[in-house]
Amino acid sequence: LRMDFRGKSYSKEKAVHFLQQSSPSVNGDNEVVSKDAMRLATGAVFTQMSAKKGFKIVGEAAVAAMFKELKQLDEGPMPGKPVVQPVDVDTLSQKVKEQAMEAVNLIKIKRCGKIKGRTCANGSKQRKYLSPEDSVASPTVSLEAFLTTLLIDAQEGRDVAIFDVPGAYLHAKFPDDKTILMRLRDEFVDIMCDVNPEYKKYVKVIGGKKLLYLRVLRAIYGCIESALLWYNLFSSILVQMGFTLNPYDKCVANKMVNGKQMTIVWYVDDCKVSHVNPGEVTNLVNELKEYLGDLKTSRGKTHTFLGINFKIKKDKNVELEMMDQLNEAVI
Repeated sequence: LRMDFRGKSYSKEKAVHFLQQSSPSVNGDNEVVSKDAMRLATGAVFTQMSAKKGFKIVGEAAVAAMFKELKQLDEGPMPGKPVVQPVDVDTLSQKVKEQAMEAVNLIKIKRCGKIKGRTCANGSKQRKYLSPEDSVASPTVSLEAFLTTLLIDAQEGRDVAIFDVPGAYLHAKFPDDKTILMRLRDEFVDIMCDVNPEYKKYVKVIGGKKLLYLRVLRAIYGCIESALLWYNLFSSILVQMGFTLNPYDKCVANKMVNGKQMTIVWYVDDCKVSHVNPGEVTNLVNELKEYLGDLKTSRGKTHTFLGINFKIKKDKNVELEMMDQLNEAVI
């Protein structure tokens, strides 16, 4: 078996090698991921590029996207919720510095042409500092549950809203007694200092290279606990609002509103909510905004959820297709 991606051929042996190198369950404490495996992943699987490559390809638009991303880390998803804060490296022990994660800066060119920046942490080394009993797995809605609720929406004539939570993970906070550090380097230090000049006094130059240590206060992408922290926060908000979690799928929740069932399903930060009364759907979205800030919401009969385009038809059938998602993955 051979796979051809973008003119490059990869054998089954290379695919197995990639899995062995990148899977924690196979790889144990070995942090080394071979360059061949990383090229396979980024060249054939992922739909984004390193920020440095993005700077070369799209220039100032990529720099602006990274500025916006680092600004969100400095200011947080809502006022009073900063994600990081600078740390004086001279106050850190060698052991603490060794545990610091590297920042991973990425650029994505979206299907609509928008340039998006993302800064996440390389949390691979965190696993060795966790106890074996520490669980970091987070549930996501199953395809079966999503499709089943979609059929119920169509049969009952429910109004449907799709929304996502911008910077979702960043709403979840790490425990105050937990110190998690991340390093920024070189040009990304300069961008962060442009975002907030207060960071300049924490910058160190070592071997001619700029270095900035940040304390991570919230569940930044890349930390292995982040997904579970966000799930716990979001599910607790829903329970507080009167929802009951489905015992068979922990990313499906229901509550009765004016004698009719309201259902919400979610996959990390992408959510679908439905009820026969459109006004109740609006009320639910507005209530969630009080907890999570502005939500990107779509209403009507035609939506996109996790790359799946669907339309609820008048005859109570549902049309589904995902050609855009498939094209993005293989072209």
